[in-house]
Amino acid sequence: MRRELFFACVIATTACSVLVDLSGLAGSVPNDGGFIDASDAAAAPDVRDDAPTSDAGSDVVVPRVCAATHAFCDDFDAVDAAPFAPWQSVTSGAGPLVLDPLLRVSAPNAMRIDVATGSGVSSSILSKTVAVTNRKVTLSFDLRMDLPDGGFVELDPMFVRLDPAPAGTNAALLAVAIYGPNAQLEYFRERSDGGNANTAARYPRPDAQFHHYVVSIAPSGTTLVATTSVDGTTIATQTLETNDLTSIVVQAGVPFARDITIGPTVRIDNVVVDTGP
Repeated sequence: MRRELFFACVIATTACSVLVDLSGLAGSVPNDGGFIDASDAAAAPDVRDDAPTSDAGSDVVVPRVCAATHAFCDDFDAVDAAPFAPWQSVTSGAGPLVLDPLLRVSAPNAMRIDVATGSGVSSSILSKTVAVTNRKVTLSFDLRMDLPDGGFVELDPMFVRLDPAPAGTNAALLAVAIYGPNAQLEYFRERSDGGNANTAARYPRPDAQFHHYVVSIAPSGTTLVATTSVDGTTIATQTLETNDLTSIVVQAGVPFARDITIGPTVRIDNVVVDTGP
């Protein structure tokens, strides 16, 4: 099966968009859309067992994450600024980005996208470039995906683009990806020679509750390693094939959606980036 991965990036004041063809993947993931065989899923831990039994309601008060100092933070709770003001760019081609006061982790809001049905590729993105100190960076966020049964969903709710890209590549990014019934954490590289690579680790399909994701990148020997956890359980440890990292581009919402036959809803809360020391 052919799958294309679309991402838009904003670096300083320059915007760009790239359409990447994954029909000829190299590496550990077969060409069936970049997803590993279903038999491998049994080894993945079930992060849903550790998830909260319900999302925060209006009577539950969680302290503002952005009250502390971070390299970047948006908890979508600021009352003295326009929605999404901390981000550098906002696009809404896959559906409008709105504040949701009903289902969130911290009060009063989360960000919500009701993804529109339709064929072709679309995106709704909050994008932010964050400088990285000493090649160490941690991104955390709370993500809830409501995926109705009975239809096909191919979408990615979070991209982390690496800058500079590893040698021999035009672009590299970490992605939270949904393809049909499967959920994966992917490390995608668009190689300069035209042969793309994608390595992935599967985890259980989202279950209409908030889950806490942490993506940490740090030096390890002569390279950088990205470790991703969901609700405290490590899902993937990925070698990034580079020892240089000066910034990341965080793209939250729906940086990629394609051929949506049912209307999923994506909610994101408490996006935090810390770097160094």
